[in-house]
Parts: sequence; structure tokens; C-alpha cells
Amino acid sequence: MVPSAVAEAAMSSMADRAVANQTMVAKLWEKTRDQNSTPHKAATDIGGSLLGVVSFEGINWMVRYLGDKFPLIGDSVDYMQSLPHLIIGIVAYWGELLTRRKPTKDGPPSWPSMPREIASEWAKVFILLGAANLLRALRLRRKDSKLAADELLAIKAELSQARAQLAKLAK
Repeated sequence: MVPSAVAEAAMSSMADRAVANQTMVAKLWEKTRDQNSTPHKAATDIGGSLLGVVSFEGINWMVRYLGDKFPLIGDSVDYMQSLPHLIIGIVAYWGELLTRRKPTKDGPPSWPSMPREIASEWAKVFILLGAANLLRALRLRRKDSKLAADELLAIKAELSQARAQLAKLAK
């Protein structure tokens, strides 16, 4: 009788583990479906993007305001509207990625929470908008410096002609 009791206990224990594993797999499947659902993805993408654009414009407004008050900032307002965003975005993105919970080996995968996903989207928007502003600022500064150099050459030529005329009139 004892061997059958041991076998019965083993079967019961194995059945309990099978039910627990089946429940765990079902929960994991539901979480996977939720993380990849269209509403979830749309909410994180749109939420992060809108938050990124609004906060980006808020910081730009503040920089323009400070640029009106302080000439040091006003002279480089184009860079001040790009570099902080780029740096903050990169730091936030990598900070979020590096602090994510790591899945255990051979364990179930772990997904970031919705606020972390939104933070990641926000950081990507900040990086992209900051980089776009920086490239535009560099392009415009380069164009402005080329125009200033051309204008300087034209003014020097005009000054040279005026001096020659003045020397001619002085004789």
C-alpha cells in the first residue's frame, strides 16, 4: 500500500505543478497579448510623442524668453534650443534602457511598464527634435557665415573703389 500512496502523492504533486504551469503560461499569454495590442501600442506611441513635443516646445519657449532677457543666451538661442534636448533625450533613453528589469535565464520574459514605454518614446522624440534643431542651426550658421564673408568682400571692394575715387579727387 505504501508504494501506491507514494505514487498517488507524486501524481497529485505533478498534477498541481502542471495546473500551476498552465496558469502561468495563460497569464503570460494574456500579458503578451496586452503588451502587443493595438490600443496599448497606440497609447504609448501617441502619449510619448505628444508629451515629447509639448515638453520640447515648453523648453524652447523658456529658452527664447531667457534669450530676450540675457544677450549671452540670445546670441546662441538656436543652439540652446537643440543641445539640451539632445542631451536630455539621450540620457533619459539610455537611463530607461539600462534600468529595465532583466528577465531571468530560462524564465519568463519581462516587459516594461506603460510609463516606462512612454518615457522611452518621449526620449526618442526629444533626441530626434534636438538633433533636427542642431543640424538646422549648424546649416543656417554656415549659410550666414558664407553670406557674411561674401558681403565683407563686396564691402572691401566698394571701400577700395571709394578710396581710389577719393585719392583721384584729392589730386
